[in-house]
Amino acid sequence: MKRLVLSPEQAALFPSLEQPDDAQTEGSAALKQQEHLEIIARIPALPSEEASPWLSVMNYQPDQAIRQATLARAEQWQEEDAYLSYRASNDLLVYLGNKKHPLPVEEALNTIRRFSTSTVVTARIVLALWHLRRHESQLTKNGSAAIRLDEVLALRGVKKQSVIAYPGTEVRYSNGYRTEDKQAILGDLSLLELCFVRGKCTVCVNGRWQTFFVDSEYLHSSVVYRQTIWGEEVAGLFVNAGDWINAYEESGNSYIAEVERTIFRLNPQNEQHELRIALFLTERWREQARRQEFAAPISMEQLLEESVIPVDKKHFTDRFIPRIEDALQQLYSKGILGVPARCLTPVDRSQTRWTKSWLAAQWVLLPPEDIIAYYRQRPIVTPTRLPSLHQATRQIRRRTSGGRQEQG
Repeated sequence: MKRLVLSPEQAALFPSLEQPDDAQTEGSAALKQQEHLEIIARIPALPSEEASPWLSVMNYQPDQAIRQATLARAEQWQEEDAYLSYRASNDLLVYLGNKKHPLPVEEALNTIRRFSTSTVVTARIVLALWHLRRHESQLTKNGSAAIRLDEVLALRGVKKQSVIAYPGTEVRYSNGYRTEDKQAILGDLSLLELCFVRGKCTVCVNGRWQTFFVDSEYLHSSVVYRQTIWGEEVAGLFVNAGDWINAYEESGNSYIAEVERTIFRLNPQNEQHELRIALFLTERWREQARRQEFAAPISMEQLLEESVIPVDKKHFTDRFIPRIEDALQQLYSKGILGVPARCLTPVDRSQTRWTKSWLAAQWVLLPPEDIIAYYRQRPIVTPTRLPSLHQATRQIRRRTSGGRQEQG
């Protein structure tokens, strides 16, 4: 089709041929907003925790890398070519900004310092809801799924604010979630949108391991507002995973972990050790399901490293060790561990120096029986080449360690 190009003088006489006027633009935006509001209004209520105690959470390698990067301390990020990046245990690189313009070091540091366990939990929940709804045309638009802030907050166990109905009574009524809590979710999403993942991912194709390269944003999100008598408020969100998901789907790979909803109600501040360990264990149990090796032990040192829990050397024996062991007990008490954590190599604490033995001690951390039963009913294909995905990525790290340069 031949495009008609007008001079500025001609364009002034025929504005509709060159670009829509303000009324047309506003009308189009209003129609788009109305369409989004109608989609959000169709979101069904989530089943109760009694009816559905689990949430199917995405467990791809970029998800694991983002968990580690957003939980890592600022000093664990490395400067290279005037920008910061974090190399996860699966060898994926996480950086901030975009492909052409990574954030400058100081701006990146400010962003990293705002990351928290809350950021990870928000990422897990919104992408789980995207996965749940992505193939329902009534709840999606251009690949993005509609999500309400209320359901994210409900899954996180945030309490609604309430007020006394009238003086002299104990009757209270709820007026919804606090604005600060809603803004915290939006803040988490704004941080996650700055995260990019780059590197080689390993997938199973016809029983064999294959690799492909990714370099994309972790997720996209947009906020839909509506006008009320009190002013403008958030109606909902539209969220979808970054382009990295396409490579997995083209190879027919789907990595989904069943996660106890109790995990998302752990307090990011007061129960941060429990939360960090639980988030890692859900990934590990999904991987162990490949060979049904749920009882395979893990050293305490590896557990802490993979959970991104820094060792407090200053208060190692008097505070840190009791706190970690209490966190494991709490995970059992809350039903996140199926049985009490079991140490296979007990440490003799009467010795003068026993902390290294404690870090080297092997522990068995079993999931709840219903999670084990779920994975047994849905076996995960085991490739014929490499023994496990974790070992595959570890081998890549060993081959590329020292003087590595990232491609792309």
